[in-house]
Amino acid sequence: WVQLPYQLESNTTVNIEVYSADGKLLQRMHKGEQLSGRYVEQIDTQSLANGTYVYSIVTEKSRILSRFVVSH
Repeated sequence: WVQLPYQLESNTTVNIEVYSADGKLLQRMHKGEQLSGRYVEQIDTQSLANGTYVYSIVTEKSRILSRFVVSH
């Protein structure tokens, strides 16, 4: 599992996307409308091969990109 923490300054619609290192979209999670506050999304990495992945947290006003590494 990997935990993806994020904080919302205001109520907004949230989508979380996971990409392979070569930019292929692997997963998109529609979280819907969320209230302001702190959140942690947990992603099951069992189906992912070892390597580096990029995730994006997309709101109505911003897009935050970061990485995580899978090592089984």
